[in-house]
Amino acid sequence: MIMPTTTASEILAKWLAEALDKAGKSQSDLARDIDLSSQKINRMVQGAREISGVELIKISDALDVPIPSLSGNSTPEVAKQPSHDAAQPPAQNGTVSNFSEEAYDKAFTAALEIEKREFGGNMPLQDFINAVTIGLKRQKN
Repeated sequence: MIMPTTTASEILAKWLAEALDKAGKSQSDLARDIDLSSQKINRMVQGAREISGVELIKISDALDVPIPSLSGNSTPEVAKQPSHDAAQPPAQNGTVSNFSEEAYDKAFTAALEIEKREFGGNMPLQDFINAVTIGLKRQKN
């Protein structure tokens, strides 16, 4: 017996529906939060509209959920980083950096995966920086 293949659109549609439910937000709430129409969000939930890499990052941030694995496997939770490490030197702006090298590596690797998958290796620099920043924020919280 051949098992049906789950497409990326199906995985993302299921993830989005579950994330909205978990966050207690409506499709309209999310649409306002990420500046898209309710119709576009509805089509994403139905699997009738693909979610771009940038939209995926914005949704993940707005609903406070990790970006799913498109392999069909469950997405591992991102490990929480300690809020302060006295051994770390102050950051450039005088504040203490709370991110380990591992946290930077995770955020950068995730952004690279999105760049390759969604942009064919040509993700605009600002979008890439935003992806890394969101990845770091997700690990900090």
